[in-house]
Amino acid sequence: MMTAAPYIVDLFLSISAVIGLLLMRAMIVDQGRYDPLNQRFLFGVHAMILLFGARAAYSLTDLNLFRALVLFAAALVPLAALLLTEGLLRRHAAKFIKVGFAVMTTLLSVSALFPVELVDPFRLVILLMFQVAGFLICGLLVFTRDVSSLSRAENQMAERIGLSVFLLLPFAAADFLMVYFNLPVRVSALGVLFLCWLSITLGKSSRSHIDALMGFCVTVVAAILSGATVSFLMGFSWNATIMTVAILLGSALCAALYNEIRTLKTEAQGVAVLEEMSKNSASSPMDFLRNVVGNMDNDGVALIDLDTLHDCQEEVLTELFRKHPVLRRSDPIPSNPDLAEHKSHLFERYQASHILCAQAQPLTLIALSIPMIAATKRVESELNAAQSFSRLLEVKNAE
Repeated sequence: MMTAAPYIVDLFLSISAVIGLLLMRAMIVDQGRYDPLNQRFLFGVHAMILLFGARAAYSLTDLNLFRALVLFAAALVPLAALLLTEGLLRRHAAKFIKVGFAVMTTLLSVSALFPVELVDPFRLVILLMFQVAGFLICGLLVFTRDVSSLSRAENQMAERIGLSVFLLLPFAAADFLMVYFNLPVRVSALGVLFLCWLSITLGKSSRSHIDALMGFCVTVVAAILSGATVSFLMGFSWNATIMTVAILLGSALCAALYNEIRTLKTEAQGVAVLEEMSKNSASSPMDFLRNVVGNMDNDGVALIDLDTLHDCQEEVLTELFRKHPVLRRSDPIPSNPDLAEHKSHLFERYQASHILCAQAQPLTLIALSIPMIAATKRVESELNAAQSFSRLLEVKNAE
């Protein structure tokens, strides 16, 4: 069983890398698959999906066809990195660099068709040198760019991609030199998963490089400590310890990627609601909110006046919405029993995610069912701020 263990772990890591890349691909497609920069990004993602998918298939079947696909995809990776770097920097690399990349990619792609006994290990050495040189050149282009020609967000994106390329180098080199490093499995899949994580955090403009690296370091340290503990308790060998840590780390990175993408998607939906509100040209509050809810594929908006609230006390409702112009279902229960009872009654009756005070005199409320706002704290805060400012303008105009 232990003889087969490296192959099983290698298969697991390859599948984990494919899952991470597919998650990142889905996120890029959602953001706009036909955007020129996203198309460059997708080219690299597809090349790596082919690489690790073929590696997994080769581990299962031992067919030379899949080995050739692995080598072909590996030859495309430096070219994909250069194309992405050019897109990020909005500038072309020097002509001799582009020609060199094209020639080496073509030669190595063709060499993938030759049998192992004819060209290896010479082919693997050339491929390793090409990948290392390609990543270093891309990193050099990033760190020697004209910072003033790019926006702050573009500079941040370029820096993170450049950082991830340099961090990917040791993982990629370890695959070729695993015999010399005495590694039981190929670990480049872990580097790719980190690349996916770092790329996904580009969507969070408020998240700094240090935040992203700290999150990665915490995950790595937790996986290493967990693997070391299990290995110590079970009396594993050095190779078994490395494989255990690799499995835990691959699983943790995939889970972290999924959570990051879910968070980004939720935030994007909330921002889309705010954008829809800002573009709305309705002439009344009710029409305004109907348009918003209708465009966001949600049902549930109700205009509430005192005539429909005959079982509620006007002075209690006025006090409730004076303190909280925007009420959420998840808000803490007010300490005042009357306020708590009225809040609970409103949400149970209208099954809303939010209840807003649309007008103070006469008191008019609007019940909304837009769960995607409730899922994002920042969007809710912005909605609260806008509603409070609207109330101030209403009071000022009334004076």
